[in-house]
Amino acid sequence: MSPQLAPGLPDITGSTRDIIRTLLRSGPLPRAELARRLSLSPASLTKLTRPMLEIGLFQQVAPQGRATIGRPSQPLSVDTSWTYFVGIKLTGDTAFAVLTDLGGGIVETHERALSGVGVDDVVTDIVALVNICGTSAAIAGIGVSLAGSVLRGRGLVVASPFLGWSDVDLAARIEDIVGVPVIVENDLRALTCARHWFDRHLTSFALVTFGAGIGCGLVLDDRLIEGNLGASGLIDHLRVDDHGPPCAHGHRGCVSGYATTAAILQASHDGSVTLPSGLSEVGARARLGDPVAATALRAAGHAIGVVIGTICNITGPGAVILSGEGIEVVDVMMESIERGIRAVMHPSLPPVVITVTPLSFTDWARGAAIVAIAHHLDLRSGVAA
Repeated sequence: MSPQLAPGLPDITGSTRDIIRTLLRSGPLPRAELARRLSLSPASLTKLTRPMLEIGLFQQVAPQGRATIGRPSQPLSVDTSWTYFVGIKLTGDTAFAVLTDLGGGIVETHERALSGVGVDDVVTDIVALVNICGTSAAIAGIGVSLAGSVLRGRGLVVASPFLGWSDVDLAARIEDIVGVPVIVENDLRALTCARHWFDRHLTSFALVTFGAGIGCGLVLDDRLIEGNLGASGLIDHLRVDDHGPPCAHGHRGCVSGYATTAAILQASHDGSVTLPSGLSEVGARARLGDPVAATALRAAGHAIGVVIGTICNITGPGAVILSGEGIEVVDVMMESIERGIRAVMHPSLPPVVITVTPLSFTDWARGAAIVAIAHHLDLRSGVAA
């Protein structure tokens, strides 16, 4: 079974695309404010928005606030029910899916245990989730995110360590079956896209996550940083101590040797105590005064702090967001994180403020959908995403 296919947008200019994206990110705006933000004349704005009003993509909504003298300006908004998108986040054993509207609002969620980590098995599972979402809405695009190096423009998974893949043309494999445009992106960059999409005031920030892996998403000057060959944000093997423990790849003293879930669990085990079942148990032990657990979390926190400080020195982000599975123990680690930042932070930089933000796999899947939405809009204007 194939999903319902949504009607595409008509051919639009770059200016119309900018209007759509501004309204989607900001919500309804009066025409005067919309024209000001995009440096358009009132006549140009009217000319560009009229066709979108005629086809129903734009709507005029009731003005907010106090009544004014004269005819009030009716704000414009996008009808987000115009079309729908599927976002899928892959882990090493599960696919998490969301169906969203054009604005990224979640309509429904699903998850499915992977049949296996082989490419054919994963493609089959993705198609099954897309078909489930396609029973209730017409789909215009699909976004898939996973850990690893990804070339978004080609839909190519260069390498995905959790799945054991290299050089997999995943987008084409899925498109051949479902007949809907597919975008594949690194999961952390997709998550960063979502944070950028929903908070227009975040124009320069670093999103650092730690748990099963460690990574960084960057937005600078209102643009997502992708890096050469899709290799931005690879911070997991930055060295923080020449004499530290080796990571799984044999690198001595890198942040992965300290701050991944596996590294923390191993460091919390002194041979006389049962290996902790997870980070929550390590945190509980540390809060009760267990010196081994507390030392492991302090070391992990210091390593993360050194990496955050290094990121700030190189890129100068306006904000740092810390997330991932590891934040369930961040209360025990925060003092060490701050010490690690101070140990390397350039003295000319202002103190960094860290915002700790819990995010679920549904949030990661929505990030994939946001990438598909942005790509869909850009495709219709003839600009590659």
